[in-house]
Amino acid sequence: MREQSLPKGHLNLQPGTLWREVRGTQFPRFAIFTAVMSFSAGIAGPFYAVYMLRDLHFSYLEFMATQTVVVISQVGTLV
Repeated sequence: MREQSLPKGHLNLQPGTLWREVRGTQFPRFAIFTAVMSFSAGIAGPFYAVYMLRDLHFSYLEFMATQTVVVISQVGTLV
């Protein structure tokens, strides 16, 4: 997403003014997409543990190993 330059002077962050500035850009679509993806991941996330243990027949050691890999990859990408 391309960042637009801010006009010189006072930055007004009141909701009405902010909405008028953002309305013509792609930001609302981006924000809605991000919110829907986060909501979907939050709803589906707890069911992956049950799926791996019950349907994929992971042992607890295999399950802990996969979760460890997930956490290490998250830390590696955030740093």
